[in-house]
Amino acid sequence: MKEFRKVAKEMQGEFYFAFSGLKAGVEQRVAEALGVHDTMVPAVFIARGNANDLKKYKMEAETADINAHNIKQFIEKYRAGDLK
Repeated sequence: MKEFRKVAKEMQGEFYFAFSGLKAGVEQRVAEALGVHDTMVPAVFIARGNANDLKKYKMEAETADINAHNIKQFIEKYRAGDLK
């Protein structure tokens, strides 16, 4: 979470960063929209669009690899159009 917040602060205004649980209310709806299950967390996604046309990209990383450097690399791959 600390690493996520670090990147969010550095990239404020460029991307919207959100942290969510899985169990209740809006958290559950976000998880469903992204296709996240409790066995998949923590996870980092980039989502773009709306409910009818949501494009989502999951950062492929083990929990230990979710750090500021790798999150930034993931974002740069998105910007370059390298994510599928």
